[in-house]
Amino acid sequence: GGLEDPVYLANAGDGSGRVFVVEQAGRIRVAGGGAAASVPFLDISAIVRSGGERGLLSVAFHPEYARNGFFYVNYTDRDGDTVVARYAVSSDAGRVDPASATEVITVDQPYRNHNGGQIQFGPDGYLYIGMGDGGWAGDPRHRAQNLRSLLGKILRLDVDSDAPYSVPPDNPFVDAPEEGAGEVWAWGLRNAWRFSFD
Repeated sequence: GGLEDPVYLANAGDGSGRVFVVEQAGRIRVAGGGAAASVPFLDISAIVRSGGERGLLSVAFHPEYARNGFFYVNYTDRDGDTVVARYAVSSDAGRVDPASATEVITVDQPYRNHNGGQIQFGPDGYLYIGMGDGGWAGDPRHRAQNLRSLLGKILRLDVDSDAPYSVPPDNPFVDAPEEGAGEVWAWGLRNAWRFSFD
């Protein structure tokens, strides 16, 4: 109870057993005992455009979250574009200062649907970002097959070596920028709203 439009949940992997619930409007709440905490863990609703397929869409905790306190969110900003940003937990493990944000990457979105939304750390420690093809009907600009576009792709970033990120050395186009964007890991996707690692 006490949740508004929940779209995703995650465990921080810090041994606390807490469940973090993402609300589309721009809040993350800690849930337990059948209810969500009244005070959000993070509230960025003031900078999120929510509704339809837009909003705060997922959260990914850094593999070393228990040590560094970093986590990442994927949201639609007020201009309608996708933003992936890093936040840092404060000394109060139940609250995060929105001012701790560091923008990792922003991707322009041409339409209000098919914006993807999933972010997750892979077993290799890299951050994977699911991007939809940008929307409308039938991908009219063929963005999913355009290797220079970040839309209709899964992006793969190293968020630990350089700020705000670097491109992993084994990404497909890291040494061939004339062929495709270095961030691209997989392409030809309609709307990578959710994915998981087996």
